[in-house]
Amino acid sequence: MGWWNYYGWQVYEGKTLYKDLFCFVPPTYVWVMAFLYSIFSTHILWYQLLGIIMFDCLGVLFFLMLYRVGKPILSMIAVSGGIAACLMAPYMIFFDYTTFLMFFVYLSCYFLVVSIERNDYRKYLFTLLSGISFGIAFMTKQTMIPFIVFALVILMFCYFSRMFSRKTFLVRTCWFFLGMLVTIAPQIYYLFETDSMSLFLSQTF
Repeated sequence: MGWWNYYGWQVYEGKTLYKDLFCFVPPTYVWVMAFLYSIFSTHILWYQLLGIIMFDCLGVLFFLMLYRVGKPILSMIAVSGGIAACLMAPYMIFFDYTTFLMFFVYLSCYFLVVSIERNDYRKYLFTLLSGISFGIAFMTKQTMIPFIVFALVILMFCYFSRMFSRKTFLVRTCWFFLGMLVTIAPQIYYLFETDSMSLFLSQTF
């Protein structure tokens, strides 16, 4: 926690990632920490409270997705069991990049499920929100989790594409990738603007 708080402080003070600071993750989480530093400074308690709220939201999102395919009581049992398993870990840091990453992965899946259920124009809005959320998760840390989720998302689209025309499927896919582009493009621009793309690649891969 203190490590990322330090990164946030340095970026808030004007340091450039990958040039002035060695960093092994993409910019998203560090930028978030810099923003939070401007509000909470070094008061770790506030970060933990924010993490607890985000952790609770994870449970809610998981329940809302399970609720759509199963009974409410079974969904609640599954969510409660998952939360209990997480809390049994030797140590639990509520607000770190893992919680942040999983929150936006779950949020992306939830928006995608909602978009598939809808038949009105808002289905494209939720598809766009799903892409934005996934783009944030994708640029949080170079891990296989977003890629696995992405594969599941594609399979889900392929399965549910039987419910609507090929044109609608392609339009939804374009909205999803547009959402990803909304979050990824500014970070790519930052890397080129600060002449740190090569450093970014060498430090994160």
